[in-house]
Amino acid sequence: MPQVDVDIDDDFHHDLYAAQPPLHSQPQQQYAPRPSHKASAQGDRQVPPRSNHSTSTNSRSTESNYNGHSVDGDDDEDDDEYTGDDYHRQLQKASSFNVEQMIQMRESHGSFRDSLAPNQRPTEMGNALMRMDDGYRHYQQANGNRSTSGSFSQQLPATTADGLTPLLQAARSGDLMLLNALIIQPGTDILRRDPVFGQTALHFAIRGGHMGIVQALLMPQLAGSIVNVADSRRNTALHLAAAKSRRMTKVLLESGADVNFLNMRNQTPLGVHILTVTRDDPTLTETLLQYRANPNAPVDKSTTLHVALDKGLYQIATRLVRHGARLDLKDEAAKTVFDKVDHNILKMLLSKVTFAPVWVPDTDRDDCMECHKKFGSLGSRRHHCRMCGRLLCSACASCHIKGSQLPFQPRGKKKKAEAAKKKVRACAMCFEVTAEAAQSGRSTSRTSSRTSNQRP
Repeated sequence: MPQVDVDIDDDFHHDLYAAQPPLHSQPQQQYAPRPSHKASAQGDRQVPPRSNHSTSTNSRSTESNYNGHSVDGDDDEDDDEYTGDDYHRQLQKASSFNVEQMIQMRESHGSFRDSLAPNQRPTEMGNALMRMDDGYRHYQQANGNRSTSGSFSQQLPATTADGLTPLLQAARSGDLMLLNALIIQPGTDILRRDPVFGQTALHFAIRGGHMGIVQALLMPQLAGSIVNVADSRRNTALHLAAAKSRRMTKVLLESGADVNFLNMRNQTPLGVHILTVTRDDPTLTETLLQYRANPNAPVDKSTTLHVALDKGLYQIATRLVRHGARLDLKDEAAKTVFDKVDHNILKMLLSKVTFAPVWVPDTDRDDCMECHKKFGSLGSRRHHCRMCGRLLCSACASCHIKGSQLPFQPRGKKKKAEAAKKKVRACAMCFEVTAEAAQSGRSTSRTSSRTSNQRP
């Protein structure tokens, strides 16, 4: 198989930001506190200080909540990391707040914009922020200073020399609390891109493997504007996720990601996945195909089916065929699938056919595709197998099967009842495949009938 490049950038291979200092070491910008107002003597209340045990407990809880979860290139480790029920509940809490509601409350409570509970009195905005995430209050206490009026003066990282805004830095480091705080802050540009690769915060979260950040950026109020944004090489977040994680891919698809978006190399997310996958696991392929990914998507001068067969990914190839991948399309060497696989692999692929084939044109072949006998001699007329579409001689296409045994509707203008009774010409391999399928169907029917009869 010729070498095919994948036009995606991988953090683990080359990341221009890898040499940057950690997030906390970046120069910080101190926002000035609000002017203090004279509070009445009756409104001020004394709050007893917390014990050292409570402070240490909150500190440990905060530290554990803000550690970003990273995944590597192995899909198994990625999936095992996010299987706990507690984790999913935390993600649901972290991203289950209404941005529009937050903005309205910020406008209506302008004097309390930077305060979670001004003067120790709970407000509507404070309660909503607390519902946004359990650790938000701890984050404010750890990163903000309370002024005399009860407001927090936030300390946010400044834009780096490479042009990374605080939102991009939070997405890269996996700081979910900081990202949630920035999302609800007026003036935050969710679609801001880095100046090197032109990638958004969603791209950074996918590359870093931060599932919590991905969930937060794909809330219903934001997903429509960011999910299909492409970088400088026209890679969307789905292109990166298809090469990395099944769970992130499914989350993006559920949020409306374009499954057939083409990057600069004319590659779809399905093509990127098949180019980068190293194991014959059809799970992610099946997920993309269920969301209407094109099974005949081009990969340079070849197709996804040819790439899968060249890499020995036969289980993935069968899923492609079942969803409509064509066997007659040619690769960069002008070969079809029939020309490059052996008898057993071809039989396995034909057993998964569910769509009517495209017949091989008569002008494409001078000989039989089975026995290689030249056409034109006595007894060597051209015939097409009605199931696989191959161009065969009379001897190799001598079998006949009923139209009802085909896994698709037979061609022609006849009614379904007439087409089902009529026998059509087929090759010996397709005849064998349909016979085994019919036998398997009868066996299954007898087993189910026997089971139903045994029930009281």
